[in-house]
Amino acid sequence: MRADPTLMKRLGRMIAFALVGAALAAAAARLDNREAAIPPTPAAQVVGPLDAELERCRKIPRPEDVDDACRTAWAELRRRFFTPDPAAEAPP
Repeated sequence: MRADPTLMKRLGRMIAFALVGAALAAAAARLDNREAAIPPTPAAQVVGPLDAELERCRKIPRPEDVDDACRTAWAELRRRFFTPDPAAEAPP
């Protein structure tokens, strides 16, 4: 009894696709486990009253519970971030 060549080609292709699919699934599972193994970074240390207020505001679960103190703290943070530092702009 002789095997049909087209059937052997199809069977070879199916096996090849199955192996490639299994390899991709194993690689995806390995990458997923690697990300879970990375320890989380420690939270930033609270240095001043603004940092303490921002930390309190970050823990508020719902946006509608945000108060005026949080809005003021965020505005101060934006002001500090976007205001250029005159010492950094001085030529050497």
